[in-house]
Amino acid sequence: MYSFLRVACVSLALAFIAAPSWAFTLTFDENGNCTGCGAGTFVYGADPTGAYGGNVLAYILPSLVISGTVGINDPDGRPSDAISFTNANGVLDGGTNADRMIFYSFDNAGLLADVGGILTGLNLSFSIPENADGTFHYDVGNVYNGLSGDSTTPIPAALPLFAGGLGVIGLLARRRKRRQAV
Repeated sequence: MYSFLRVACVSLALAFIAAPSWAFTLTFDENGNCTGCGAGTFVYGADPTGAYGGNVLAYILPSLVISGTVGINDPDGRPSDAISFTNANGVLDGGTNADRMIFYSFDNAGLLADVGGILTGLNLSFSIPENADGTFHYDVGNVYNGLSGDSTTPIPAALPLFAGGLGVIGLLARRRKRRQAV
């Protein structure tokens, strides 16, 4: 019983130490799929920033973040996508006023985030790399795990860790019951 409680306590402590209470993690793709997004998940409509003349895919964030635009470069270093953190008024002033994240994909595969080509009106703060499998990771306290291209949303990184922890707890409980039965 004592070792089971110790394992359970350590597991809970690690879960809460892993990220500050204010931080969140989003896992999203070009089709409007998102885990960790705010209410309503996404909006598909006119670009509030004016960088693109058509409709854009904007994910609703769970809390306000700093506004601005981050470029995403493919493995060859060419611009592939961009994510803009803004609000309904299209503000990109670097203040903590962004309640949505617009996902611009610079290809034309017919997905919600596709805008057809590189947008010259984007003012990129900096760029991050995209992996060969189309995934990218942007960690600034809040974590943004994106998937560029036509595929399913990747599994959040914590899910396998959580499932493994539940498996260990289950095995410990089963072992304890066997000992009591003998």
